Amino acid sequence: MGVLMFSQLTIRNRFFILNLIGVVSVFLLGGITVFSFFNIKKFLIENNLKLKKKNQSFIQLGLDLEKTDAVFNVIIASQGKGSLSSLSELKAIEKDVTSTLNRLEKENIDENFKKAVKNARGSYEKMLETGKKTALAFLNGNKETALPLAEKLKKLSSENRKNVKEISDVFLGYQKQIIFRYLDTSMSYIFMLGLFLLIAGGILGFILYKKTNFTLNNISREIYLSAERNKKVTGEMQEISERLADSSKALASSVLETVSAVDEITATSEQSNQYAETSVSKVKGSEEISEKGQQKVLEVIDAMNGINQESLSLMNNVKENNEKISSIVKIIDNISEKTNIINDIVFQTKLLSFNASVEAARAGEQGKGFAVVAEEVGNLAQLSGVAAKEIKEMLAESVEQVNRLVLEANQCMEDVLKAVKFKVESGVELAKECGEILAEVVQNSKEITSVMTEIKNASEEQQTGLTNISKAMRLIDEHVQKMEEISSESNLCVESLGDEVLILRRHVASLNTLIKKQEGKLEEEGGASKKDMASLEKEIESNDSDLEEHQETHAA
Repeated sequence: MGVLMFSQLTIRNRFFILNLIGVVSVFLLGGITVFSFFNIKKFLIENNLKLKKKNQSFIQLGLDLEKTDAVFNVIIASQGKGSLSSLSELKAIEKDVTSTLNRLEKENIDENFKKAVKNARGSYEKMLETGKKTALAFLNGNKETALPLAEKLKKLSSENRKNVKEISDVFLGYQKQIIFRYLDTSMSYIFMLGLFLLIAGGILGFILYKKTNFTLNNISREIYLSAERNKKVTGEMQEISERLADSSKALASSVLETVSAVDEITATSEQSNQYAETSVSKVKGSEEISEKGQQKVLEVIDAMNGINQESLSLMNNVKENNEKISSIVKIIDNISEKTNIINDIVFQTKLLSFNASVEAARAGEQGKGFAVVAEEVGNLAQLSGVAAKEIKEMLAESVEQVNRLVLEANQCMEDVLKAVKFKVESGVELAKECGEILAEVVQNSKEITSVMTEIKNASEEQQTGLTNISKAMRLIDEHVQKMEEISSESNLCVESLGDEVLILRRHVASLNTLIKKQEGKLEEEGGASKKDMASLEKEIESNDSDLEEHQETHAA
């Protein structure tokens, strides 16, 4: 059933199915590859998280060993002083190290890892035992025994560091083996799937190629039908050529009528040209005068803009001066208030100084220290008086500054008013000149009006000739439209013929491409078709020559 349906498909559909199978295979392989890569990525991320957790355990173990080493170094450096407190601290560290080593021993890893953990435990226990003996020796005052134990303790500390590094290296090597094993398995699956899809695609392509050879007879039949359609199109082109010739004759008569109407217009056009030349000269004069007037008007506008700018400048200066005066007045007020406060303080201070001096005199010897304070207070009062004097001078200077600003503002106002007056006078003079120029423009406009009236009369005479031209042009337009329709039909027929020829050539090319091993069989079955095609080509060549002769006659 499937083979029967496949044999009924066209060549295009067969190649479409082949391409579809290839695309689906590529997408399937790509999808599985991407899925595998995502799984690999997920596995690497999870493995990385596990590795981070284990690294934290290794880091914690290393830190605990460093703490243990630090405790023993303190005991050795202090030669037993504070050993009891250090040993109590060592118990907590020992508990953490033992817990970490127990957790690492429970990990389901290889024997090398367990062996490394076991070595680390033994080395650490030896270090603890040696460290405790060293501390007891120092406590008992037996330095001869303690010093060799301290040297041995240093060697055990170095050995512990090596054991921790060995545990980390063994764990990393184990993780690398797991990753490489997973990657090898995934890539093997992808390779096998790709090989399977390649073999399946090759088999299906070979089947499609074999089935395509059975469609050659259909292609030969299409070539024969295309040749018959070319005959029909050639006949339609001959009929359209005759209609095109009739329209050309009608167009020629309309052109003759147009020529006679154009002769009548010629005389009237000459007179119109003379009036037009006069109008042009007058218009040029008016343009020059108008340009002068425009220039003067622009100058007036510039003068007025200058007045406006000067006015704005005046307003801004006055505003700024007022703000300065206001700020100075505020400053003077503040200074006056501060001066009054200072004067009050000076008065109160002097009074307090006097009272203090009186009390000091009453006290006698006991009041000498207080008398010194009273004297200092008096000095401060004197300094305050000097400051008050300086402030008064500042007030006088501020008043002088305010007066100077007022004078400057008045002077600025006078300068601006003078400038404004000058600009206004200039604007008045320019306005007078503009009035004179505009009067000349009005006079020229009157002359132009009279000339344009004459042109209007000449245009009315031309209207009659233009009416005749319009009628003739309408006839020409109608015939031209007919010719355009006919030309469009002719073009469509020519395009159709060209398409059919292209189809014919395409089928021939398809036969030459697809039929290489079956040429003998096709020559026997398609001999009649080739004879018909040869006669059809001769007929098309004769029709083409007739069409070229007709076009040459039409052009002449």
